[in-house]
Amino acid sequence: MIKNLNDFKIVSINVRGLRDAKRRVSLFNWLRRQHFDVIFIQETHSEVDCEIKWQNEWGGKIIMSHGSNNSKGTMIMFRRD
Repeated sequence: MIKNLNDFKIVSINVRGLRDAKRRVSLFNWLRRQHFDVIFIQETHSEVDCEIKWQNEWGGKIIMSHGSNNSKGTMIMFRRD
């Protein structure tokens, strides 16, 4: 639980694709170690079929927008607790 805004950590990252499982798991592990509360990810290259799998791998809430041919998707991730 966040006690005050000084404890609130946010990050925004352009990942240039997360379809590769090793790359995604590595990023998720790094993000957990950094203890970010909210994470904004750009260029996920995601599709509807990966939503549940990625949320299970992350372990917290994820909101995704998959984009189109001209935009490659974004997601907002929240820390588990």
